[in-house]
Amino acid sequence: MKGPYISGAEWERMVFGYAALDFPKPRYIPTWEDAIEEVAANQQRYNWNPKEPNTFTGQTLFQSVKSRLKKRFRDHLELYCALGMSLDWDYGTDGFFRINKYIVAVDLTANREKEEASRESDIVVVLAQDVMGRNIGRSCQRIASIFNEGLAGLSFGNAPNVSGVL
Repeated sequence: MKGPYISGAEWERMVFGYAALDFPKPRYIPTWEDAIEEVAANQQRYNWNPKEPNTFTGQTLFQSVKSRLKKRFRDHLELYCALGMSLDWDYGTDGFFRINKYIVAVDLTANREKEEASRESDIVVVLAQDVMGRNIGRSCQRIASIFNEGLAGLSFGNAPNVSGVL
């Protein structure tokens, strides 16, 4: 790509340390919910800690969302990597933020048109000229708002998954 932009694969590597292209096509998992469970059970595959992302950019995104959450939700936030798994290949979700069982899915992309497309993911983090610029901040605010609004007044044990669309 020309100019200050990087590719989607480079963006994935910045956030998670890997890109989808680094893995062979996985077996298909027929439901989004089961694909989520596969991701949650396989974070060691990436040496990834959902509570403490191990890349600078992943940690920055995580902290940016966390700082915008209501205080009672902050200690529960996790960021999962789905690259190379069915959730990524078959459902267009590179990762997800989770608070207990509540999910906000993320697709990392450098393709600005992708934001307008119909998505399985709830949030599309769009790469801006400045990687940590206002577009990323706006996406982090939207993720936090989905959690803050969706979890308001609900106990963690009885509400459906939180979702939203940018």
